[in-house]
Amino acid sequence: MAVFIPIPIEGIEESISVQNKTYKLDLQAGRIIGTVDGMDGVRQAITKIILTERYAVPIYDDEYGLELRALTHGDDATRELITSALPGLLEDSLLDDERILEVQNITLEFQDESLIILCTVNTTEGEITEGVKTYV
Repeated sequence: MAVFIPIPIEGIEESISVQNKTYKLDLQAGRIIGTVDGMDGVRQAITKIILTERYAVPIYDDEYGLELRALTHGDDATRELITSALPGLLEDSLLDDERILEVQNITLEFQDESLIILCTVNTTEGEITEGVKTYV
C-alpha cells in the first residue's frame, strides 16, 4: 500500500543555475594550475568547446563540443564548405553554455594546416573577443 506524504511548497524558490569555480587549465602544458570562474572561466569554456570534438570524448554528453573534424576531414571538405558551415556549428555549440548569450563576428583564417577561429561572444560576464587556433 502506497503512503502519500504531502510536501509543503511554501518557501520553495525557483532553482537557478549557478556556475561555480572550475579547474584552470594550462592547455599548452596539459596541466591543472588552480581554479577559475567569472570572465576567465567563460573564456576557458569557449576554448574548450572549440577544441573538443563533439561525440569523441565519452565524459561529455552529445551537446558538448564542436563537430570540426567531421567538417574538415570529409571527402567533400573544402575551404568554401568549412567557411559556410562552421559559423553555424560554432554558434550552436557555444550557445549550449548558459553563460553565452550571443556569438557574433565569426571570422576564419586558414594558415597551412591550422585554422584560427575568431569571434565576439556576449556572455553573462560581459563581452569577450576570443581567438582559438586549431588544426584541420
